Amino acid sequence: MYEKLRTELDTQVQEAQQAIAVLLEGDESLAADEIHTARVRLLSTEKSSIRRSASQGLISMHLAESLLAEADRKLDQELTGNRAGKDGAN
Repeated sequence: MYEKLRTELDTQVQEAQQAIAVLLEGDESLAADEIHTARVRLLSTEKSSIRRSASQGLISMHLAESLLAEADRKLDQELTGNRAGKDGAN
């Protein structure tokens, strides 16, 4: 029973992945927007992890400040770069 369900689920996942790939191939701006959104979320998650690590004493506040500054720089580049690309396209 488990194997049958697992096989069906795997098939559905593969079909969904193929459908997503087709959509992204058909609309390059959609793919670019998805990548941008993923990068912003990743950087936001990174910042949260840094803050949590510092508050738990896993890393020093000095290191946390340095890591947060770098993450902020990357986030600013991502946000500024994406906005500039959209402004140039309009």
